[in-house]
Amino acid sequence: DASLAAVTAKAMEMAAEAARAKREEAARAEEARARAAAEAAEAARREAEAARRTERQREALQRADLERERQEVRLIMSRLEAEAPKLRLAARKASEAVEASERQVE
Repeated sequence: DASLAAVTAKAMEMAAEAARAKREEAARAEEARARAAAEAAEAARREAEAARRTERQREALQRADLERERQEVRLIMSRLEAEAPKLRLAARKASEAVEASERQVE
């Protein structure tokens, strides 16, 4: 009876140890899954931030391009405005020359 009780106790102890080891292994596996999920979430967050940063950079480049175009247009307009009086004078002189030629023909 004593040896049967000892064998039974040893078997129960071994079963309890196996169950404890199994629980520990399950806990380690769950921790590993949680770490992997956290790492994946962090990677996704970094990727999203990089995409936002790239989009902001693209928008900044577009704004800079538009500003350069505006400056070019302003420069062209100021040059045209500066040339307008000269062109009007040249047109008036050409018109006067045509009128003078017409008077000579008459």
